[in-house]
Amino acid sequence: MAQSGSAGIGNGPVHRPPVWRWLTYAIGFALPAKYDEWVFRDLTRRGWVWRELLRVEMLGLPFFVGCLFLPGSWVLKLSTGLFFLVGPPFVAGIYVSEWRDYRLRQHELLPPGGRWGE
Repeated sequence: MAQSGSAGIGNGPVHRPPVWRWLTYAIGFALPAKYDEWVFRDLTRRGWVWRELLRVEMLGLPFFVGCLFLPGSWVLKLSTGLFFLVGPPFVAGIYVSEWRDYRLRQHELLPPGGRWGE
């Protein structure tokens, strides 16, 4: 892979993605190169850890709501649903730096460490 992906980052205009593109980005898809500046800032500026954890939490929310419609007692429904709200952000918090590096490489941008990884 060439390292030219993040060479011009930091100087260009920031194009914020529309809501539908942001939703695809939030669930893990790459954005077009037009949004590289925004992606780099999103994944490296202050608060990036909390944004990543909130994205993971957002992915678990539909499963939590779905658990509320399962048959059984409310205690069973809530405890099953809480598995989807507590588990994924916990695991994501452990691997948040690796996930950020992956997301940057996905957009052909260098991670803050400056290495493409293996």
